[in-house]
Amino acid sequence: MTFQDDKAHHGHLQDLDGIRGILATAVMAYHFGLNSFIARLSGGLFDHVQWGFCVDFFFILSGFVLALSMTKRPPTPRAFFVKRVRRLLPVHLVILCAFLPAFLLHSPPGYLEFLMSVLLLQSSLGMDSVNPPSWSAGLELTVPLIAVVLLNPYMRMSRAIAIALLVLAALAAGVALIGLANGSKQEILRAILGLATGFFLCAVARQWIDPQPGLRRALLTYAALAGAIGVMFLTDIVPAAAALFPVASIFTIIAGSRSRSLLSSPIAQWFGSRSYTIYMVHFPVMIAAIVLFGESQLQGNIAIKAGMIAVSLLLADLLTRFVELPLMRSKPVAAAAAA
Repeated sequence: MTFQDDKAHHGHLQDLDGIRGILATAVMAYHFGLNSFIARLSGGLFDHVQWGFCVDFFFILSGFVLALSMTKRPPTPRAFFVKRVRRLLPVHLVILCAFLPAFLLHSPPGYLEFLMSVLLLQSSLGMDSVNPPSWSAGLELTVPLIAVVLLNPYMRMSRAIAIALLVLAALAAGVALIGLANGSKQEILRAILGLATGFFLCAVARQWIDPQPGLRRALLTYAALAGAIGVMFLTDIVPAAAALFPVASIFTIIAGSRSRSLLSSPIAQWFGSRSYTIYMVHFPVMIAAIVLFGESQLQGNIAIKAGMIAVSLLLADLLTRFVELPLMRSKPVAAAAAA
């Protein structure tokens, strides 16, 4: 069965948004010292939980959602690129400008590194990011262009071929994550394999999407998400367990695309709708706190870290309301998408 045989209309997948919010918050907590707390709580059993895998989940989920959108309304490469630039770049630029003094005082970037970071091209060129979380945003901007160019053969792909490619992409993504668990970042490879896994997952599972309330569906989604988080913990003890994370992510996305649970509640949706801005703004808030108070003062200081969380969430809300959403809803975006 090809995409042209599948005429199902898919609405907004709220549980997946809720999951996105949970994982973005987990990344923030990780950078603010979550692993130190877990290490104390577990008596040292878990001292380096692989919360960085959350970014790889984002890649798989983005590939899945982008494929759904593209197959429903195929864009031209130009229209897609314009839409992605307006989706990802403005928030990034506002954050970069607002926190530039803190970045310069903490770790002054080189001129070329700064210029490429402004354009979100640093990761694609193998450079460091001025705002470290923006490495994945840069790859979310450039890597999906490959999929737009290959969209026609993708839409004609049989499900059997899609299953084979999904298995290969997930296996390769798992190997890349084993490398990450052993200290090798491989950022470009992880982005390509994660997004590819999501694209092929859409080709396989698109017709199964059917968000409905129900205890059984909710429990399956919770269990799948718990399994993905469990792999992050297990990888701290057995690095090879990282290979299981793409599989756990696949099951979580399938389950979440079929359920409407507490992950669709207003509070979960608040975090989900602000996942990008939480992810992008929390690290600069931490850098600013280090510049203001000194890194030693942050260690174990619950009051300062609570303030960092509050400031991050407040700024994420403001950025979402007054930067991200207005540009996403503006007429130029709609015109570009329809071009």
